[in-house]
Amino acid sequence: MAFLALAGCAHTTVDAGFTDRVSALDPETFTCCADPEKFYPEGLVRTAFALSDELGARAAGLMYGGYEETGYPGRLAGDPAAESALLAQLQPLDIVLSANKSYLWGRLIPGRFTHNVTYLGTEAQLRRAGLWDHPGLAPLRDDIRAGRLFIEAVTPQSQTVGAAQVMEVDAVAIVRPRLSAQARREAYATFARNVGVPYDYTFDIATTDEMACTEIVRLAMPSLQIATREAYGRTVIFPDEIAAQAIRGERMDVVGYMVGTEGGHVWRNTQSLMGDIAAYWGLLGSNQ
Repeated sequence: MAFLALAGCAHTTVDAGFTDRVSALDPETFTCCADPEKFYPEGLVRTAFALSDELGARAAGLMYGGYEETGYPGRLAGDPAAESALLAQLQPLDIVLSANKSYLWGRLIPGRFTHNVTYLGTEAQLRRAGLWDHPGLAPLRDDIRAGRLFIEAVTPQSQTVGAAQVMEVDAVAIVRPRLSAQARREAYATFARNVGVPYDYTFDIATTDEMACTEIVRLAMPSLQIATREAYGRTVIFPDEIAAQAIRGERMDVVGYMVGTEGGHVWRNTQSLMGDIAAYWGLLGSNQ
């Protein structure tokens, strides 16, 4: 199947001297995600898109199937200390970017990060922020009280999930949007309206009848002005693009970067985050 053929193409590439060049990267000018079409043959991608509406759910099942043999669900999974450390850093509407190449779907998405979720916040946090009684948040209250503190666009449809599922990855980066009080209220209303929207297997943000992971963030928080790219005839947003914008400090900021290890987890700095993203896209820009 075309989806499976695509999954083997995106991978980390470094060469001699890469580490030294990473140490010279400037966060203020850091960029990524150029030339996304270099990863896959155009004909194969267009075939996959053509089949996506009919076979998307079946393909997703194959992508996630067989993961036990390749290390899924990731090094951070089942680590209570890592989960507690992540939750301790989060504030309502933080974006959590996740990295996991141990299953086929993760290898399909080019870049360090292959998915993202948004932290809704606990009832206590939302009460302190004056948001708990906001009418737009009402459809999410029961989920939040049940511990489903995150929202994501994922196969087969957008949903709320708990922290344990979010941690089934190898690494996470926390990105904090800078939002006005009104923008926060509108974000919750938009997220609530889009629970249950089918997943967009072509990642095209031009329409909103189906939703990909970065698309729901763009829809809920338009003031972030997340950069889009054209790839294979579609307008898309790569999760790494969100990370790069936060690294530059444009309307959002990097709060932390957690990486799973053999024995647990570590927090790494922004330079390490830039290096891990650049390993996929190349060292871009005049200072790189």
